[in-house]
Amino acid sequence: MSLSKIVRTRGWCVDVVYAGAQARLKAQCRRCYTTDRLAETDNRSCFDELLLRQKAHCERCGSSFALLMRDVDGFKLNGDAHSQLEGDSPPRRVACVLHGCSRTIDSLATYSAEQFALVMRDP
Repeated sequence: MSLSKIVRTRGWCVDVVYAGAQARLKAQCRRCYTTDRLAETDNRSCFDELLLRQKAHCERCGSSFALLMRDVDGFKLNGDAHSQLEGDSPPRRVACVLHGCSRTIDSLATYSAEQFALVMRDP
């Protein structure tokens, strides 16, 4: 193999590695945009998009879905009374319980600071 082929091959490999790193960075940015950091669920923006897609799907297919909204009071009081780190854990625990009660086809999102939304699809 000549040096010019090695250089071109290495250049191509570098381009592939760069494209892979770019794709990972894009996916990481997407997760930051769509994830609620406190509860580690989809955020309101992601929920709004999901609800529109689910509604359109149901209208096309004649299926239905259910929407469960849950308001959990006391997160702010807990955050004020304890350190911020401890104040972050109740939303995660509630999200974990709701995930445990839902199916894999359902979608959970944080609707607001103390509200969760669960979109339950027809199987």
